[in-house]
Amino acid sequence: CDLSSMDLDDNLVACLIEETQMENDSRSIVIPWMTVISREDLSCAGNEGILDEESVESFDLRTAIFDHILVGKCSPDDNCTSPYDALHEPLHNYLSIFDGDTSEITISVTPKIIACAKGHFLFHAFISIPQYSEVDDNDDEHTNRIHPPFNGNRLFLFSTCKHGAIVKSVQLDVHPSSVGLFASRPVRQRASETTNAAMCTNVVAIVRNTPLMVSVQVQNNGKIEIKNKLMMEGDQALAFSCTHAVVMSSDIILASNPGPENDCVLHFQSDSKGDAPMSAVFHSVSFGGPGSKLKKLFAIQNDYVVAVVATNTTLNGNGGDDEEHIDFDGHWFGNDEESNTAFVFHIPTRRELYRSELPSDPISVDSLGNTLAINVSSLGFVLTGLDTREIGRISLNERLL
Repeated sequence: CDLSSMDLDDNLVACLIEETQMENDSRSIVIPWMTVISREDLSCAGNEGILDEESVESFDLRTAIFDHILVGKCSPDDNCTSPYDALHEPLHNYLSIFDGDTSEITISVTPKIIACAKGHFLFHAFISIPQYSEVDDNDDEHTNRIHPPFNGNRLFLFSTCKHGAIVKSVQLDVHPSSVGLFASRPVRQRASETTNAAMCTNVVAIVRNTPLMVSVQVQNNGKIEIKNKLMMEGDQALAFSCTHAVVMSSDIILASNPGPENDCVLHFQSDSKGDAPMSAVFHSVSFGGPGSKLKKLFAIQNDYVVAVVATNTTLNGNGGDDEEHIDFDGHWFGNDEESNTAFVFHIPTRRELYRSELPSDPISVDSLGNTLAINVSSLGFVLTGLDTREIGRISLNERLL
């Protein structure tokens, strides 16, 4: 088993796990699982070194997807069409031909899980259902005729309540492609005085460099909605060509890397109030210079976004004109050197505030509130911020008490 992603809400810690199983004909099939444990049980296990098996729940996401396709449809009063009208019948036909055997159906889950509050977690999966005609008894070879498969790209919202099930879904581009998922922290919102309060999580899915933004709303009365907030199509989507995103409760920052001869670009937009869709008119800022490549994009608190950019110093003039490194036909064959630079932008004003050189080692950064965590390669990690400093001032005896 491989742990591919993890996230937590106020009460639960959820892990996305991939288990590889071998079939009788030596084929392998990957089963995606979601395991859930309460934060309290996990803390107790960390202190005592003992984890009770009954405290961990496991959910087979592959089976959950099949169940949702077969029985999940939009209600008659829903404004959208059911995303599963196109997959319900193909899956039913496939199961009827192969007596429930699903080993040839492809379900590929993106290694990213997003906590959406109150025991709800969002994930993405690509589904491909092969299609066969019924066996013709008059055919000497007695084989099925293979038709083009039915494909689907879906965002699934899984609820861990009761026995666990997929409760909502969103249809994306049907073409198989990698999907980048970026999300805000769940925040409590109320669209108007007459509506119920809800925990809202803004999620951006980048499919083939095209962003789609939805708002996952888990209301206090148990009602769940997923509403489209932003969708780009045609020339507008091609102009952005997004690779990264930072999503907050009130802002969205998209990043694009147009090409080796262009600068990196950040696109800023503030979220609309209530349930209204966001405007697709963004404020764009270029930075980094030609030949730069965006590597990381992350937020610090609610007012700052940091872009880590890699630049090939050799090709940018720090050695590229040295004659001893130029072959007779004009091609560079020396050692390329890469430097990283962090650009800090102020989100409200959309202006660059600061930049700093960074080592070329792989870096991971995350922040929550006033705490910042940084991991550099295998060198270890650093915690900083007001809360961290306050904990550092507490003596060991006080911590044990």
